Amino acid sequence: MKLFSQGVYAVLSGLFLLGFPAKAIAQDTIKAIPKRIRVEKVACKDEHTNRQGCKLVISIDMGDTVLYYGRDSYFQGGIPFISDSARMAIIEQLLCFRGDTTTCCFPVRKFYYESIERICHPKAKSTTYSTQIDALFMINRIVYPEGVSLCSCQPVVMNPKTGKEMNNQHAFVAAYFDVYERCLKLARETGSLKNSFAFNTDQYAWLDAQTVPDEVRERANKENERIRKKHYQQ
Repeated sequence: MKLFSQGVYAVLSGLFLLGFPAKAIAQDTIKAIPKRIRVEKVACKDEHTNRQGCKLVISIDMGDTVLYYGRDSYFQGGIPFISDSARMAIIEQLLCFRGDTTTCCFPVRKFYYESIERICHPKAKSTTYSTQIDALFMINRIVYPEGVSLCSCQPVVMNPKTGKEMNNQHAFVAAYFDVYERCLKLARETGSLKNSFAFNTDQYAWLDAQTVPDEVRERANKENERIRKKHYQQ
């Protein structure tokens, strides 16, 4: 992906001073504190299709180097080694892109980095997706850095009741943000991301979720319903 010159992008988030636990080396864990973390919406052009559009990019300034997530792909880089509280702060900023219907410069395709993800299917009919879908797709990988293809391998939102792809139904996608906001609220209350995000539901889901075993999907639906009743029907 080629980024346009400086000045064409808008910084749409605040900055956060956060702890940044790195990989353990020889049984020792090195901890570093980034100078800043921010989410930016950047104008871009896909080098394979020449499609122009936008892409959300997370930058983590470590002082001597800057780590990027989402600039050239959805590879997580150092994201998995950031604390849950730091990732929650990033997710909060990504949720601000609800309703952003600008087109992502990436085409719809399968994004996988583990052998298990090579099974992700079916092939999507959609060819484009919006910035608001980009935001949710990034959140999926921040919450589940490994094995995410079991619930989200392609940036395609679907209606589980009809089996229809919904990438062009912007109001439907915007409503999907409600599920993620509820999950984030619970994550903050419990202090845990993975135990709080059940984002494939009976109403909203990612295309690849239909390949997940029924018992796994049913467990996710029950968990999401429990979250909804406990925290949002008062």
